Amino acid sequence: MKTSCTNNENMVTEKKGKLSGLSIHLVEDEYINRRMMSSYLEAMGAQVIISKNGQELLDSLREQQGDMILMDIRMPVMDGMEATRIIREQETVTGDHIPIIAITAQATTGYRDECLAVGMDAYISKPVTLTELTSKILKLQQAA
Repeated sequence: MKTSCTNNENMVTEKKGKLSGLSIHLVEDEYINRRMMSSYLEAMGAQVIISKNGQELLDSLREQQGDMILMDIRMPVMDGMEATRIIREQETVTGDHIPIIAITAQATTGYRDECLAVGMDAYISKPVTLTELTSKILKLQQAA
């Protein structure tokens, strides 16, 4: 994934703190993508909990629930679709709901619909722009 970084310093300076107080699980198997997104989210004031695959996320959620999940779809061990199915099944028992944003290179309407059908709340196609990422996070946070 190529994360758009054009004029990021100006944008971060202008919006610093917009995500303050949010605890966000970032689930991404590619190191550079994790690094770019986590750095940006932290600069915006969020606490970022990193997992490299869906199984690591499920293990992490036992310790720290968080406010939102940014979920890559194609990952080793357990992909984002399966992790989302498990989370949504658990929520039927607990009554909780944690917003999940799909992040994927599959930029087709059918794939977007599939992500939403398994229980994801929003969808972003790669390459991720930081403006779109922030917008989706804030929109879901306000709806919660």
